[in-house]
Amino acid sequence: MASDQIIARERAVGPDDDDVAATYERLRPGLTRVAYLLTFDAHDAHDVVQECFLAALPRWNAIDDHDAYLRRAVTNRAYTAIRDRSRRLDKDRRHHAERRSGAGEAEYLADAIAALPPKERAVVVLRYHLDCSTAEIAAALEMRPGSVGPTLTRALRRLEEAITS
Repeated sequence: MASDQIIARERAVGPDDDDVAATYERLRPGLTRVAYLLTFDAHDAHDVVQECFLAALPRWNAIDDHDAYLRRAVTNRAYTAIRDRSRRLDKDRRHHAERRSGAGEAEYLADAIAALPPKERAVVVLRYHLDCSTAEIAAALEMRPGSVGPTLTRALRRLEEAITS
């Protein structure tokens, strides 16, 4: 049997439950943190990660790099969650009110990150929270690797302005 036929047969059989479970247990905590840092909602973050794993199951064996695929899927679904949530403006107002009332340093930084545009926020989270390389960030966010640096620079400039003002 040709190697192409073997691969096609393996992919048609379906995912190995142990492989999926091991990948889920390994990636879930980090992906949930990323989703949370993008959406600032714990329930949305858990939902985003679970939806991404469920959506990946039918094509699990066809996915070459599960880590990159799921990181990209979580980022995209988190963007969708942000867009769909009209209460985001209320949350931003609440964050700014808390900052003015003397919130701690961590909350102040979280407020500044929350105020970033979604793509800049994602670049900051992927770079500094998951320690992703430029190529990994570019792949996860469907952007050119040459655009990652300028996007990160803009985000850091905005954070610096927010913190020093």
